[in-house]
Amino acid sequence: MRILSFSRVIFLALGLGLFSGLAFAHHISSTLDATAPAIPDGVTSVTTGTMPARLYRPGGTPGTCDTPKTVPVEANYTGTFRYDTYTITPAVSGCVTVSSHYYGGEGVFQVTAYSSFDPTNPKANFIADSYLSVTGTNKRQFMSFMATAGTPYTLVVWNAFTGEGQPYVIEICDSMARPGDFDGDGFTDTAVFRPSTGDWYILQSSTNTTFIDHFGLNGDIPIDADYDGDGLTDLAIFRPSAGQWWFKRSSNGVVLGVQFGLSSDKPTPGDYDKDGIADIAFFRPSNSYWYVLRSSDNFASYYGYPYGTTGDIPVASERK
Repeated sequence: MRILSFSRVIFLALGLGLFSGLAFAHHISSTLDATAPAIPDGVTSVTTGTMPARLYRPGGTPGTCDTPKTVPVEANYTGTFRYDTYTITPAVSGCVTVSSHYYGGEGVFQVTAYSSFDPTNPKANFIADSYLSVTGTNKRQFMSFMATAGTPYTLVVWNAFTGEGQPYVIEICDSMARPGDFDGDGFTDTAVFRPSTGDWYILQSSTNTTFIDHFGLNGDIPIDADYDGDGLTDLAIFRPSAGQWWFKRSSNGVVLGVQFGLSSDKPTPGDYDKDGIADIAFFRPSNSYWYVLRSSDNFASYYGYPYGTTGDIPVASERK
């Protein structure tokens, strides 16, 4: 393990309007009813219909590009469930983020991504889901997944119950959703990391303005968490090509780099030693071992332990 320490860095801060600079590729607004939605710009085709079953995930986290999810179970609910589909053929390869928004209505809805959608078998061709329904008390959900240029994918918006008329809004962009409390007001901020440019866009809940920071390179994986124990989410990335971790401490602006892991390892930061600070950690698929670099001794020592088997996907811990 090697520590790579840097002095304070200067970063860019711009006060922009609501969602300015996020450059969502698609903004879709419609209602789950018997009328097919209009075809938005950038969408190849749309359909509407009903399906006899729906998916259910009993707890967990949303699917992301760095930690994809296994297929949910098929819920044992009776009735028919309304859905709308949007098929998109991306022009470039990369990470796609879908943000789902609730603006009232009688029911709740969910969004799932498929390589192709079969309403008679909602588990087939599954790519990603946001894990939770979008409701009045849970007003926004995110998910992200990898897409390949020229290969279409289908987003399915579906009603979790049998009622119709539920309005919904979904927004799609080529960035990774990274919500966290970046401004320290106790509320989660909407944030995305754009892998193609290494830029972070953070909609600060305290001021309702967008903060932009460049931290990372193309190919980096965002691993933001609280690495200094001040209660704020720190910008952080894992660079697979070099096995390096880089994070910027919100408490003093200092950037710290750590050499820990291989390009094939899966980053899984979290507070493993109960000191209130995120530890640097990864899962190694080749031997199903977890390796943890302790924050409690200033990242001076690590330990490893086996947990899992070939083909398992590590579940990311809750980020502070």
